[in-house]
Amino acid sequence: MSTKTITENIVATISKGPLIIFLLLGLGIWQASNASDEQMTTLEKLIQLLNNQVGLFIYIFIMSLFMYSLILWPVGKFFADVSKEFLESSKIHDENTATHIEASKQMYHVLSDLKETCAALSEKISKFYDTP
Repeated sequence: MSTKTITENIVATISKGPLIIFLLLGLGIWQASNASDEQMTTLEKLIQLLNNQVGLFIYIFIMSLFMYSLILWPVGKFFADVSKEFLESSKIHDENTATHIEASKQMYHVLSDLKETCAALSEKISKFYDTP
């Protein structure tokens, strides 16, 4: 698993969350600073309307949606990317291991043939020099 790819995944995943949060916060502050009296009145009426059980469940739903989109989804995406990269790395490692085993088997056969050839040559040389 390459460190560069993991680092790129971390930076890409983490940098989007705070960017979205600060963007939404800035837009909210900007909108609140430019709100007219009619918008403030409408907002107060909306707060009074949602100040009950239904408003609580709507609030919980919206906060759950924000939590999912800003925390759970980026974290899950990061773990999915790292897991995918790890599985690909394991697959490549297994392929390299199989190639290495095949190369070792072929090398063993080449060395066995070379050993037999050397033994035959050694026998011929010893026969030639050992003759009286």
